[in-house]
Amino acid sequence: MTKTVQALIWAFVIIIMAVAARFGAIERDVATTLLIVMPALAWLSISRRGACGRPAGA
Repeated sequence: MTKTVQALIWAFVIIIMAVAARFGAIERDVATTLLIVMPALAWLSISRRGACGRPAGA
């Protein structure tokens, strides 16, 4: 899966969470926390660097 596809999937999930929070399907506090944390998780999962800051597989 390319980085673009991964980014689009993450964006879709974040938008769906925001819409769900808007209509009350998710509590506001939970949604706020998720909308702060999810972009960071997306960035970590999309970047090809390992946990030590070196390229994955090195």
